[in-house]
Amino acid sequence: MASTPEGLFLQSGTAYQELDQESYIHVISRDMAAALSDAGAACRPVNLLDPEDVRRIAAAIVSPPDFLLTLNLMPLGFLLNGRHYADLLSCKVFCLCLDSPIRLADLFAPGRFERLHDFYFGVLEDSHRGLLEEHGIAPDRIFPFPHGGPPVDETAPAFFDRTVDIMFSGGIGTAEAPGAFFDRLGIIDPRPRAALGDAAENTLAGAGDAVHCLHEANRAHGLDADAVADPAAVLEEIDAWTRTVRRHRLFATLKDLEIHFYGNFDDSFKRAQPNGVFHEPVSYRRVTELSKNAKITVNDTINLMESALFRFYYALADGCLMATETNPFIAREFEDGVHALHLSAQRGDNAEKITACLNDPGRARTIVEAAQAHYRAHHTWAARMPPLLRCIRA
Repeated sequence: MASTPEGLFLQSGTAYQELDQESYIHVISRDMAAALSDAGAACRPVNLLDPEDVRRIAAAIVSPPDFLLTLNLMPLGFLLNGRHYADLLSCKVFCLCLDSPIRLADLFAPGRFERLHDFYFGVLEDSHRGLLEEHGIAPDRIFPFPHGGPPVDETAPAFFDRTVDIMFSGGIGTAEAPGAFFDRLGIIDPRPRAALGDAAENTLAGAGDAVHCLHEANRAHGLDADAVADPAAVLEEIDAWTRTVRRHRLFATLKDLEIHFYGNFDDSFKRAQPNGVFHEPVSYRRVTELSKNAKITVNDTINLMESALFRFYYALADGCLMATETNPFIAREFEDGVHALHLSAQRGDNAEKITACLNDPGRARTIVEAAQAHYRAHHTWAARMPPLLRCIRA
């Protein structure tokens, strides 16, 4: 490998079928590539919609770069003569996980990748390692790679000058009742239903991630891991269901506030937010522009325990005060009232905490400045690069 490694960052469509320069995939991959280049490994994003980039992608098969970066090994449908593009390159291939491996079962489908066990995996949390090892990924192919964010935008408007008090971006679907959820999955036996119900509630209460909570619930009910058909699929469904329920419960405590919502929202959720201002979905790049005019951004944990999603960091970099659900990581790194406002679906004073900061902009500005100082020192994409760079250079 050359003293200065050179690689490509393969961009792709998102879960929302975006494939343009406005999607979150393109925003974060561009920022990660820039941080990696600054750290000593030249990295160029390549876009499947750009003809010049397509030529680079094709040339890499014959003259491979030192490494290929992907997010979740996307796009999964990128096949040439029946073989996945990542299998055609002789260089190191990296899967930077955007989510828990609970959500990545498609990567491990039989016949999907020929070189799967040669790939490197960057995980958000240490507990995610075991999920990959269960799929046969060697421990030395797994490294820590939590989400991060861009440099602080020093030109963003001051807290006092922003015209939107509170915003949230992201979709919220229907919060199915437990019975309907289990019926949809075809789980009829009362014992597995009871175990899954306990696992869901414990996940929502922050007792652990869905994997840990389901394991503990099965043990408590005297059930094996295979008490339901296709346990991996059920686990993914539990994770998705609890994420939706989590958001419904959190925002139920904020229903008296005027919050600007951007994304797709179920009608039942809209009815439960009588003061909400609902906007059409916008691209993630547009979200980063809107957040520069918002005083406070609401954030949820999506069941993560020892990390935060990139949208938390991007809003913080844009100068928002973060009103956030907590997990052990957020509680430790972003202290309540010092770096953020901590929210909980079990608390009755969430709205009052937010209103108090809106009514005291001097205090709010102090919290934002402290949070940005801590973020700048510890949680940017630049801070995340050393483990990735070590694997590239290994």
